[in-house]
Amino acid sequence: MVLQPNGIGGGIVGLTDLGSLLGNRSFPNYPYSGQSLTFYIDSGYYVSLAFTPAASGLIKFTANNSYGDGGTISLSTSPGVLTLGTQGVICASSYGGLNSMIVGTSTGYCQVKIGQTYYLNFADTNANGDQLCFGGTAGTCAQSRVSYAFTARAQ
Repeated sequence: MVLQPNGIGGGIVGLTDLGSLLGNRSFPNYPYSGQSLTFYIDSGYYVSLAFTPAASGLIKFTANNSYGDGGTISLSTSPGVLTLGTQGVICASSYGGLNSMIVGTSTGYCQVKIGQTYYLNFADTNANGDQLCFGGTAGTCAQSRVSYAFTARAQ
């Protein structure tokens, strides 16, 4: 997984493909459904995961506070964009206990289209862009954990 520079509008260094983390499969056919993705993110950085839907379906991410914070999560057409209202952001959920996001090819979700590339972005920040330490407190930690349980299914 590649960590990106400052998550609030920062530059791009590289990307990681979501499918490579989830069994080398395409959206929505991930074999690790029901597991938690936990990222150790350096303060001031974010994780950006690219994916291109290959079939109809959905994937749901729910913060898993047993393993890390429910940091900011966004779905965008550009990597590393976290804030709702920023160009390229389709959906965003700011820091919160059990924040979640459902991404799907049907209406009623954070909608994606088959064949187009999207980015899931994760950072341990609040709505103001303040860097957070594990447990949700602002501070000067070098690294924090962000964790999301996910489920996926074809439609």
